[in-house]
Amino acid sequence: MPSAMRLVVWVVLFLGSTVVVSAAADGDDWQVRGAGGSLRTQREMRGKSKSGEGGSKSKESGGGTGKSKSNNDDHGADDTTAGIFPKYHTATQDPIPGQYVVTYKETDEIMADSEMDDMSEKLCSSKNGKLMSTYHQVLKGFSAKLTKEAAMEISEMDNIEAVEEDSVVRTNAVESWGLDRIDQRDLPLDDTYDPIIDGRPASNRGQGVTAYIIDTGIQSNHNEWGSGQGSRYAGGMNFVSDGRDSEDCDGHGTHVAGTVGGMTYGVANKVKLYAIRVLDCTGSGYFSDIISALEWIANNAAKPAVANLSLGGGFSTSVNRAVNNLVDSGVVVTASAGNSNDDSCGQSPAAADKAITVGSTRQNDNRSSFSSYGPCVDIFAPGSSITSAWIGVAGATGTISGTSMSAPHVAGLAALYLGENPNLTPAEVTRKMLQYDATHGAVGGIPSPTVETANLLAYAGPNECAMKADGTTCTLPNKCVGTCQEKICSLSPGKFYVAIKGDRYPHEFPGKFAEVRP
Repeated sequence: MPSAMRLVVWVVLFLGSTVVVSAAADGDDWQVRGAGGSLRTQREMRGKSKSGEGGSKSKESGGGTGKSKSNNDDHGADDTTAGIFPKYHTATQDPIPGQYVVTYKETDEIMADSEMDDMSEKLCSSKNGKLMSTYHQVLKGFSAKLTKEAAMEISEMDNIEAVEEDSVVRTNAVESWGLDRIDQRDLPLDDTYDPIIDGRPASNRGQGVTAYIIDTGIQSNHNEWGSGQGSRYAGGMNFVSDGRDSEDCDGHGTHVAGTVGGMTYGVANKVKLYAIRVLDCTGSGYFSDIISALEWIANNAAKPAVANLSLGGGFSTSVNRAVNNLVDSGVVVTASAGNSNDDSCGQSPAAADKAITVGSTRQNDNRSSFSSYGPCVDIFAPGSSITSAWIGVAGATGTISGTSMSAPHVAGLAALYLGENPNLTPAEVTRKMLQYDATHGAVGGIPSPTVETANLLAYAGPNECAMKADGTTCTLPNKCVGTCQEKICSLSPGKFYVAIKGDRYPHEFPGKFAEVRP
């Protein structure tokens, strides 16, 4: 494909980051530019001697929409097309010229997949376009190469919900301090990792759960996965058109997989790891390929399952909808918040309502300087200087930083939940993680007003706020002030805020944000 038509999704290995590499490497740092042209972030350091954070970043304009607005049709409608073609949406960042994602309107009419594919093929042909992929589960629609004029014309058809320009996505002791941190309420670290789920040691460690690592692939022969029948590596799928398989040729995906389920570095070290390669050897890819990957998982997931997206690009209604529909199919989805030190609601998949979006913390519990924040961030987890598996020799390791590293901690935590109780729904996993288990008020350095960002830190230890057998009293941890009712720690007025996303699961959460009171 000509380079001019690539929607380069750089896994600027922090990832979750939403930056586009636009200049040659200079030493260890990549110069990267956002849509406005200003330098925005550094490359994630690779290798043990190159760990660290990316420093502060300049804010990206716009994007402060909030998760409840992830399906807002105004996104990407520029001044020249919004009024004339209201269902045509330009990419908010890093567009791929001549490449589009088309979504059909949801109707009560039952149409066979083959019939929908024929309709999509004929529609593309009638506009002298080329059909690329078709979607049936996470979206009803297709991706195609079309002229701008043809895309606009298609957007005017009655059965079309939206036509969205395709765009770029990128990868945003105990052996790991991150493991050490998530099994205890408070600092200092105690050099142990002994996860507790529902008051019992999590001896299952995610066994029976499949984790889909949507990333640059996984090095299948790494020592972290084990070997033979006990291997944690379950296989892979490749969605990158480069003639390769699902093996990792970048390193980012292997690192993420190691944090989710590696023997030494994994939160859930008995989970099965499945490589979903959507980013190439340079860490770049397309939103349309990510939707194809989500579609494949929706159709083929071995459940219980969790899918991790340590990558990001500009705001995409299509990607957000696909993520939400994958969650509705029964798969827990975790996503990195982004590394641009600004509002994560301007990025996808971070802005998807039903993804568990994860910000990054440092070893002192302060927010990592690069970590995005805002109402789309559900929880924080360790993300600075995280050691995990790397590509190369079978025992290779690397230490890197980013919300790409924090998201797999939470994916692993979800796998622990599902390993202990395989019947939990994604909504129940989310509620348990955010409302019941997370440590409240532990994260420092969140831009004010703090009510806009959930001050929750991922936790897999004993829940001191659990009801006793008599159902009347409980013991309160340091980070929990007030009384315990219904197995939820209620907070005294003015102490801490609990993010309750009404747009996420309305039947469970009463309001978008609420201060929980005794």
